[in-house]
Amino acid sequence: NAVNGVQLTLEKWRKVNPYHLEPVVLLADIFATKRDYHKALSVVKKGLDQHQDNLTLKMVKMQLLLSSQKIQSAKELYEELSTEKINEDLKAGMQGRILLLEKNYKDAIAKLIPFYNAYPSSRNAIYLAVAYQANQQVTFATSTLENHLLTNKKDDRVRAILANLYLQDETDKALQTYQLLVKTQPDNVLVNNNLAWLYMEKEDIDNALLYSKKAYLLAPKSPEVVDTYAQSLFKSGRKSIALEQSEGKSVDITLNYIKVLIANGLNKKATLLLVNTNTDSEGQKQIKQALQKMLQ
Repeated sequence: NAVNGVQLTLEKWRKVNPYHLEPVVLLADIFATKRDYHKALSVVKKGLDQHQDNLTLKMVKMQLLLSSQKIQSAKELYEELSTEKINEDLKAGMQGRILLLEKNYKDAIAKLIPFYNAYPSSRNAIYLAVAYQANQQVTFATSTLENHLLTNKKDDRVRAILANLYLQDETDKALQTYQLLVKTQPDNVLVNNNLAWLYMEKEDIDNALLYSKKAYLLAPKSPEVVDTYAQSLFKSGRKSIALEQSEGKSVDITLNYIKVLIANGLNKKATLLLVNTNTDSEGQKQIKQALQKMLQ
């Protein structure tokens, strides 16, 4: 594994030259990429033991504390960093991320806007969009991501989050966005699965089958994927095959499974399963009532 090889080289470098900053920063980045923030912070701590006042290491530590959601430690470090000669937009970014973790979304937005404007990266666009969405400003969240994509057309990370936002009430835009994503991420299970559902909503069963089957081949044990594939088969008229694929894992999936059972004439099994299915949302209750009528 190339990454492990690089990691070993950096660890040797750090042991031989404990006063060098480069292996500390690079090692911390490798661990952070793996989301092993404990090891990343441990590496930075050892680096700070040798370079107590090094601003670069302190900034790396701040990013790791924020990524690992250690709010109190991040606030304490910010108090220290706020006295340093750091760009004001960077300070706003640190404050904004702390406020975001504290769920103070309104104040977080005010800090994250100048931060994103100064450093318009994919990650910073997402932080701002998350704050807007959490503050019930979905339109602003959407426009933030849309505007970012105008100048960063290949940013699929932002595009995927935008597609998910569109799913709420702009399904046509969601479909268009997932169509773009599937071209660059043909083996992305979530993209294929969501695209299949959107095509089903439009009664385009051929495409629904195409993408649901692709998702199923990629993740045959995922309940959501199995459900999408079964529903695509069901809508295409292949009821018996749909029955073979269906699995009742969640309430929504169970209700879909019951529908397939009824279509295959297995009313006794459908009735027993329906009686033992507890619904939560109003939509689920309506579907359950409709299925009960079908079984009468």
